[in-house]
Amino acid sequence: MVSLAPRFAFREDVLLPELILRTAIASPDRVVCLSLDDLGPDHKPTLTSVTWRQLLTDILDAADFFMESFSNGPRKAGEPEMMVAIVARTNYQYYVTMLALVMLRWTAFVISPRNSSAAVSSLIQAAGVTRMVVDAEYASLGAASADPSTTIVHLSGLDARKTSKTAKDGLSHWQEFSDLGKLDEITTKEEVLHTAVCLHSSGSTGHPKIVRWSHRIILDTMAMFVSADVITPKSTMYSTLPLSHSMGVAYSLSTPLAFEGVYTFINTRQPPSASVLLRHCSLLELPSVEILCPGSILEDVVSGDSRETGVHLLRQVRTVTYGGCGLRQTTGDLLSKEGVVLGLMYGSTETRALAFTKTTKSSEPGDWQYIELLPGFNYHLKPFGEGEMKELVVVPDVFSPATFNHKEPHGCATGDVLSPHPSKEGLWKHEGRADDVTVLSNGEKTDNNKLTELLRQSPLIENALIFGAGQFMNGVIVAPVDPINPYTPQTVSAYIDTVWPYITEKVNPSIPQHSRLVRPLVLVVDPARPLLITDKNTVKTRLSIALYQNEIDAAYRRFEEVGFDEAVAPGEDLADDTSRYIRTAVSNIIGRKVDDSEDLFSAGLDSLLAMRVRAAVTHALRRAGNNTDVPRNVVFNNPTVSELMDYARGQVSSRPSSSQSNFDVEQQIEDIIEEHLADLPVHNPVPGVERLVGDVYVVTGTTGSLGSVFVSRLLEKPEVSKVYMLNRRHKGESLRKRQIRAFEDKGLDIDALELALETDRAQLLQVDLTRKDLGLNHRTYDQLRTQATHIVHIAWLLNFNRILSSFTPHIASTRHLISLALASPFQRSPHLTFISSIAAVGAWPFRAPVPEAALIRPTACLPQGYAHSKFAAERVVEEAVVRGTGLSAAVVRVGQLGGVEATGAWARTEHVPALIRSCAQVGVVPKDLPDARWLPVNVAADVLCSLVAEASNPESRRYSAPTFYHLENALSTPWSLVSSAIASSLSASGKPARLVSTSEWLRGVRVRPEDPVAPLLEFFESYARRPMPVLDMSQTRGVVGTRVECGVSEELVRRYVEYACRG
Repeated sequence: MVSLAPRFAFREDVLLPELILRTAIASPDRVVCLSLDDLGPDHKPTLTSVTWRQLLTDILDAADFFMESFSNGPRKAGEPEMMVAIVARTNYQYYVTMLALVMLRWTAFVISPRNSSAAVSSLIQAAGVTRMVVDAEYASLGAASADPSTTIVHLSGLDARKTSKTAKDGLSHWQEFSDLGKLDEITTKEEVLHTAVCLHSSGSTGHPKIVRWSHRIILDTMAMFVSADVITPKSTMYSTLPLSHSMGVAYSLSTPLAFEGVYTFINTRQPPSASVLLRHCSLLELPSVEILCPGSILEDVVSGDSRETGVHLLRQVRTVTYGGCGLRQTTGDLLSKEGVVLGLMYGSTETRALAFTKTTKSSEPGDWQYIELLPGFNYHLKPFGEGEMKELVVVPDVFSPATFNHKEPHGCATGDVLSPHPSKEGLWKHEGRADDVTVLSNGEKTDNNKLTELLRQSPLIENALIFGAGQFMNGVIVAPVDPINPYTPQTVSAYIDTVWPYITEKVNPSIPQHSRLVRPLVLVVDPARPLLITDKNTVKTRLSIALYQNEIDAAYRRFEEVGFDEAVAPGEDLADDTSRYIRTAVSNIIGRKVDDSEDLFSAGLDSLLAMRVRAAVTHALRRAGNNTDVPRNVVFNNPTVSELMDYARGQVSSRPSSSQSNFDVEQQIEDIIEEHLADLPVHNPVPGVERLVGDVYVVTGTTGSLGSVFVSRLLEKPEVSKVYMLNRRHKGESLRKRQIRAFEDKGLDIDALELALETDRAQLLQVDLTRKDLGLNHRTYDQLRTQATHIVHIAWLLNFNRILSSFTPHIASTRHLISLALASPFQRSPHLTFISSIAAVGAWPFRAPVPEAALIRPTACLPQGYAHSKFAAERVVEEAVVRGTGLSAAVVRVGQLGGVEATGAWARTEHVPALIRSCAQVGVVPKDLPDARWLPVNVAADVLCSLVAEASNPESRRYSAPTFYHLENALSTPWSLVSSAIASSLSASGKPARLVSTSEWLRGVRVRPEDPVAPLLEFFESYARRPMPVLDMSQTRGVVGTRVECGVSEELVRRYVEYACRG
């Protein structure tokens, strides 16, 4: 058990009313809070400063109003508690209401208006509430939830009172209300244990439950905050958390009472979002600002259109603290790298704050995601599962949790699972929940048990598994009562058609809005991969989700990229059809008809539903032939149906001709994919036929850079019994000479190659991959069919100027190799590895790295035939696997491969050697191209061997979807270092060169048709404007570790220059 117990502030017994009054009297004219009023993006927000004197006056006025309305005076010491529920929107008036109740020594029960009426009713019945305060927005919720005998007071009456009465001075009149500061020590010790503020749990596992915070608990919370420097003294706190949230209560009280800070109360009907946060913070003095928000808002800042502005703003504030859920690794890494001070707050309503960590300049990369448990509690760390993960139980020490649910030891089991930092004792990472709760990216929680139970009541659903931790919405994998056979996209879609009415009519109306299911996030169990079940007949959640992780990732990408139907699909061209669709879709999402001019957020839209509206708009535009990337904040910037329709009409009617061209190319790609999937065979193994001893590789393109080095590595492996090397015909030179020359050029072992050829361990085959039989005679083709265990397809035409139709033969070659694999007599078909290119994702529109996964549409391709052909081949491979043919495959997207480290050999037709020769001829080197991520081809070949071995391993190979890997240098080398190295290498070889801007260099290329770069001019112009995206390499690193981290040294650049300029 871990105990942390230093000395603490706020240990004296004092009631909150006395502490508030004492603090206010000490600095009556100090600004204590700001009221920020925001009517929407079309209006400039306004800020109003409030001093302690004004706040106490407003609290006094509210207290007068409530005493008159409820016919009760201030509660005296020893009298029973009197609880008043608040159901209202968070703003300054809410804070005044809560503190007025506290100052009267009543109990303020802060209830989240996001709860259903049934949940609110359950809470007030459990608490015995007979008094309620509501605002105009949530008056109907309060009325629907309350007992007929409940007295309901409307805050509009307080507003009317302010205009008709002259307010008293709160500082001078509060002594009239009660015996503040006059209680004896014994009475004070008793009173400090009474409930000051009542909150409730999230309701993630049923109706929410009451959690009482006494005066002592709130004082202890402030003591913990002070001990851990959670808030910087005299800061301005900007928080998106409502006052019905435990951290909203804790921060709004601690900021003015413990840190002499200023708390900002936001009055807006817009849900918290990145655009709202940035707009609001631009009004504040940033160096004094601290931000508290869910991680989902930070993710939207990083991925949104205003990323540069947003990150710059976050970098200026003191601390950006997030809580409620984890932050995506890429987001946290980027913000930390950009110098944003990240704070991670972890706790719960039942325990209060438990941990807080803040990054500093000395923090190591990745430390932002670890927490340090706060002093004051004992912490019991129960073993959880295998390995070092622990379930956290909070045990009383100096402080005590607000709720107890664990016996041995007596404490509060949080249900949270932590794992220790690999090298820093005392730091822990939150790994998820031990109970059946899915925490979404905005901190909302889904009750997995309830949702699963509702789904299983359908006669068509045997079991269900909820996913979505850290995502904006949850989804489900359903297991049909009768397994789907055959398991194809068509049969899966047909099954979802049958269960979808049940989900929309029976399931979704019974669960909170944030937990409701949408069709694109409903997946179906593949009979070949059943959900993993424990001995107790429950689903092994983590392992089963891992089994379907690729499909889950793809579902979220489809949701983001393509959208989905929320109504009858619109027409394909007419702007009017698109507008009618949007009107209907928005009404379907909100659940009632919405006027075109009605503010959607006032009508009940929240940030999660806004994602659905965006998806509907995206789908409508796709149907109309427009592939515009719809901004993530499109609904926030166009918050009415009318504005959304105007936006859509503008996209449809003003679509430039190039968009139509892009749409035609997309259709052409889809046609080519379907053409090459026609009559797809299925693997039919021959009973009793087993593979020979050793691995037999069929490799295409072995005379090229990657192919030749890859083959040389295979020949070094004793487990490889034979390598078939397939290459196209070449006039004037034999295939053997070409292969030996390729080895010689790259400094590879020629003796090993010739020995392999002489002993028949290697065989060179001249092929025509555009033919079904690969251009081989029947006997040779049958040898490949009956011997191959691995097929690696590398050969491809590298030409950035040709159109898609020029690459059709290469796409056909992919299909023919698939057919070869499926014709195998072995029980497991040969594993196919297709070598794709970064060009297939080179126009990736997001800041985050390109995921190691399939992409559904070609919108991320570079606008060139080469990229389109690689994408089409990827899709052919993917579809051949997912259609249940029995094929297992991997797709390896390759970034920029450099020459061999030993000799500098780099194909002269590639863009970097062409650039070097251009620099040598013209005497200038561009100094500001994007940073280099060149991976030497010898390293790439070594890594590729490991990736093929891992993907084809019988224990890890997959038959439901291909495995995707990325292969590029994980380290970037600043172009300034590369350009200087090129210039110095050229000068040392007698070709002096000076550094110039890229634009000046390109101008010189344009007037020199003979320049080596001239055929690649369009590529370089595009590359200079927009560098290639970074490829996520998580899966690759999982196989090869740090072997993809290669610095580009000056010596290596010198070898590249020497080789490129040779001859």
